[in-house]
Amino acid sequence: MASINSNELKAYSDKYQGDILGFLQDLVQIPSVNGWETEKMVAVRVLKEAQKWELPARLVARDTDRPNALVTIGEGEKGFALIGHMDTVAEGKREDWTFPPFSATLDGNLLFGRGAADNKAGIACGLYTLVLLRESGLLDMENIYVTLAGAVDKESGACSPLGVRYLLDSGSL
Repeated sequence: MASINSNELKAYSDKYQGDILGFLQDLVQIPSVNGWETEKMVAVRVLKEAQKWELPARLVARDTDRPNALVTIGEGEKGFALIGHMDTVAEGKREDWTFPPFSATLDGNLLFGRGAADNKAGIACGLYTLVLLRESGLLDMENIYVTLAGAVDKESGACSPLGVRYLLDSGSL
């Protein structure tokens, strides 16, 4: 198992900055307002990005219109999960937005859009954390696994039988 210093870690993050930003913009541009739109297209986009990097990915769902996205690297009995949710709250009054809520507009070094920080950026960073772990050799891939879970239905109160609860109960996480 390798180790890297902070300069090498920064070089990895710089290497993927454009990919992460483009992926995040795509996620934000997909409306997934809980109760209005499903998260399915967000989950499909997560799988597409995972496939781009040849990361094992799958959809796991109690409701096929609202699938959770799982991306896992490594094997073994020990592991941990990076969990983010793909649904958002409603955008409110569009006239209150400086930029359209699903535009994923870049203004300087800030990205604006519904779900950008809560929690689509977490999903984008999580997926690229898996890329970095695999490519840097920082993970003992034979004994440890890491899973990114893009979960559904958090904004309904985080107790949904469709999202994290389903992933735990079904043994998917």
